[in-house]
Amino acid sequence: IVLFSILILYNRALENRKDGDPVLPVRLLTQPQYLLTLFVGALSGALLAGMVFIPAFSEQVLGIPAEYSGYWMTPLALASGVGAALGGALVDKRGPILTVFLSGLITAIGFLLFPTWIDDKWQFVISSCIAGLGMGVLLGAPLNILATERLEKDKGTAVAGLSLIRQIGMTIAPTIYAGFIARGFNKIPTLFETDFPDILKRNIENADLSPEALQELQMIASSMEHTNRSIGVNYEGILERIQDPALKEVIETSVNQITQTAAQSGYNGLFYTTVVISALVIIMAIILKPVRNKNMKNSKATP
Repeated sequence: IVLFSILILYNRALENRKDGDPVLPVRLLTQPQYLLTLFVGALSGALLAGMVFIPAFSEQVLGIPAEYSGYWMTPLALASGVGAALGGALVDKRGPILTVFLSGLITAIGFLLFPTWIDDKWQFVISSCIAGLGMGVLLGAPLNILATERLEKDKGTAVAGLSLIRQIGMTIAPTIYAGFIARGFNKIPTLFETDFPDILKRNIENADLSPEALQELQMIASSMEHTNRSIGVNYEGILERIQDPALKEVIETSVNQITQTAAQSGYNGLFYTTVVISALVIIMAIILKPVRNKNMKNSKATP
């Protein structure tokens, strides 16, 4: 806010000079259509920031190895390129308002599939393509058209202001998203107390453990019962002491499932937030329609 206030004062000083060339003309900020477009631009930056967490999601929730997780952004990136091309064509045929509306709708559907539908990698690819298609449409032509429409000058400055506000959205949103992820991983101690026994029991039933492994498991369970609950159980230390490979694999799998559950909880909050942001884009498109129509009528009435 302080930096933005300084920018406005600097612009006014330049505007008062005969040879001044303001960075962001203050008169643009008095136009409702431009202000609403800036708000949609900030929302688009927030949606774009959600892409940063896609590799971490693929690694921590889908179990993709860390060295390959970055490659799984490819479907979303390719779909964004296709969306940008489709967005330009749609602006020419149906106008920027409908394009912004459809982009918010498509993006909301794509991100909603992440917490509600994805259980396998192919589902992840489909959801990523839908979300990327919607974001590509939004980040392309429609916002630039809305920002510069009916401007006789300062078109480049208007687009620069839109880029600035988009960067602000990209800067603020990751802080919010990271908060959801951190909150999810903070649930791990509670999940070990509530869900881990049932998960471990189910995995043991599905595994073909030897009598020696079952005996070792009983010894581990006995030692855990005498552990001070206020200190917690050192599962890493227990894993290091396990001798039977099959038992060790069962416990490692159970621990990984707890971690995955915590990660899923955190990323669910992140993706539900992007759905809300996409819904705001839809609402802003509805609000922009009468504002734009009014501007067009006024421009036609002006000789």
